[in-house]
Amino acid sequence: MISSWLTYTFCLWISFLGVHLIWENPSHAIYLSLTEVEMAEGAFNFKMKVFSDDLRDALKNHQPNTYKPSNLQEFFSLNKDLANQYFGEHFQLSTGGKQQALQVKGAIIEGDAHFINFSCAVPKDFKELTIKADFFMELFPTQINVVKVKNGAQIQYLKFSMPVAPQSLSF
Repeated sequence: MISSWLTYTFCLWISFLGVHLIWENPSHAIYLSLTEVEMAEGAFNFKMKVFSDDLRDALKNHQPNTYKPSNLQEFFSLNKDLANQYFGEHFQLSTGGKQQALQVKGAIIEGDAHFINFSCAVPKDFKELTIKADFFMELFPTQINVVKVKNGAQIQYLKFSMPVAPQSLSF
């Protein structure tokens, strides 16, 4: 009798713990992005890796009346203009004190992540690059955005978390 009561109590406790963990962590435990910036002749090329569900949530939150819901395979192409607007506000680059306009080129899906490609023109002979990357932080305060900047053989890293301030790199 005691054995069956202990078994029942143990199973009940495990069930409660499982439900609690699901409610506390509905999607994933870490909020992280990685953006690689490569400097090429006259342009910056970007490749940003973000969780797909976070991207969908951020775009929907940014402009709920403009956001076009869809399946995972099609939602980015349907919301490309919205993504351009969102990242224009939340991933800012400037050279010589002048903000540079990012242009979304496209995205591919791998597993639970979107790899978004961007580009922007680069002025000649700039000496400093300033970046502010606060995307997704309006929804996920623990979000961390890591930016890797490659200029030839030189590689530098920036880490953005709340509270976000612009960071500069010199070349």
